[in-house]
Amino acid sequence: MGRKKIKIERIVDERNRQVTFTKRKNGLMKKAMELSVLCDCDIALVIYNSNEKLYQYSSGDIEDVLRRFHTECAEAHEARNNQDLFDQHFSTQKGASARERAQASTSRSMWRKVKI
Repeated sequence: MGRKKIKIERIVDERNRQVTFTKRKNGLMKKAMELSVLCDCDIALVIYNSNEKLYQYSSGDIEDVLRRFHTECAEAHEARNNQDLFDQHFSTQKGASARERAQASTSRSMWRKVKI
């Protein structure tokens, strides 16, 4: 039996939000580890919760990965933000209205070139 789709919006109830954060954080870290192992890539994951508590995962030495990131940030690179992912989701969503798909495709800078 399939799971019910949830609306992606802020969870109002503090306890439910914390439980969801913990479960999804652990799932995200597991996916990062799996991607690193399966694809032999370097991954650094940095998460701050709403109380500014830091959680991190790194497939190797996090300082080395972050140093590489900092060095390569000076060059143009691919980056996505929440709006890009939201637009992508609506453009591929079954049942999305033509207006929603058109809006998503026109604003689809899904992979933006970033120059710092």
